Amino acid sequence: VSQSRYECSVNYDYIDNIGFYLPEGIKGKDSWRKDKETRLDQPLNIAMDYGKFNCLVVSQKGITVNDIHSSFVGVSPMLCKDVVQQFCDYYKGFPNRRVIYHYDQTAIAKDGKIEESYKDQVVSILKKNDFEVVENYIGQAYSHDSKYILFTAVFKEDDKRYKGVRINRANNRYLIISLQNAGAISTSKGIQKDKKRER
Repeated sequence: VSQSRYECSVNYDYIDNIGFYLPEGIKGKDSWRKDKETRLDQPLNIAMDYGKFNCLVVSQKGITVNDIHSSFVGVSPMLCKDVVQQFCDYYKGFPNRRVIYHYDQTAIAKDGKIEESYKDQVVSILKKNDFEVVENYIGQAYSHDSKYILFTAVFKEDDKRYKGVRINRANNRYLIISLQNAGAISTSKGIQKDKKRER
């Protein structure tokens, strides 16, 4: 992913007025208020990955590009609901209380380890924090081959069918590392994840 896709979009009007050097001024500095590109009149879009490693990504649709504002990570023993609560704490007081939650079939499966699906956990925590939830079930996750083709087109920005993406690098350290290290190999089944580095 090209470095030009990462921008450090900071609202310095907010940062300069929180009294950073005063103990009482430090509280709340790490919130949506410092993110310059966030549109206050627009809903927030979220998507997650679940399991031993839970993560949540936040974006908003723009006219020419889609902005990825922030991401939240929880490594075991943190649970899915803990990561959603991180999101809720960060966006406490955000004017638009509508959240569009995009999820695939991995969010609705249940097993013996959890009493409710990941989707139900996410929706429950969001509602407890006074968010209005719009559920967008996208069905079966795309194959790795399809994802590779789609993401290549999006990040290259040479296909008019897709908007470009801008990632706020101040809030997405681990997301950027993940994108930069997401290897792919060509197999008889098409493009697959290259998990050699993970192992």
